[in-house]
This record gives sequence, structure tokens and C-alpha cells, in this order.
Amino acid sequence: MEPFGDYRADVRSAIIAQVIANANRGKNQRPYTVQDFMPKFKTPGMEERVPWEQMLQKMEAYTIAAGGEDLRDDNDSDAGSRAEG
Repeated sequence: MEPFGDYRADVRSAIIAQVIANANRGKNQRPYTVQDFMPKFKTPGMEERVPWEQMLQKMEAYTIAAGGEDLRDDNDSDAGSRAEG
């Protein structure tokens, strides 16, 4: 087991791909970089933060749909007052 993880393996693979691509590129074509071959796992919209109130509403809906019950002391959906205080 290597101590460097999957990112390091991705870098090594990208370097190999870069060398092969640059060896076979056209004369007037720009050189490839390692970043050109690094995997990109972010999907559009992934950077957006979802407000906690929206997440709470979804979890309440999931709980009801699964036949669960709300075990909070006051059974209200505004957990923020407890989280802040």
C-alpha cells in the first residue's frame, strides 16, 4: 500500500499521457500539460452551497416518506435556534 494515494497515481498517469501526446503532436500544435490529462471530478453546480434550511426540509420529507417520526423535543422545523444558541 503506497502512502501517496490515488491523486499521486493520477499524476503519474497524466505525466505518461502528456509525454505520449507531446511526442505525437503536430508541429504548430501547443504542447500538452499534465493538467490536460488530470481527471476532473467536479460537475457543474457542485460549487454551489445548499442552505441548511433546504437540506433540513429535504430530510424532513425523507423521514416522513420512510415512515419515520420527528424525535426533536419541540417538533418544529427550525433547528437553527438550537444550533445557534
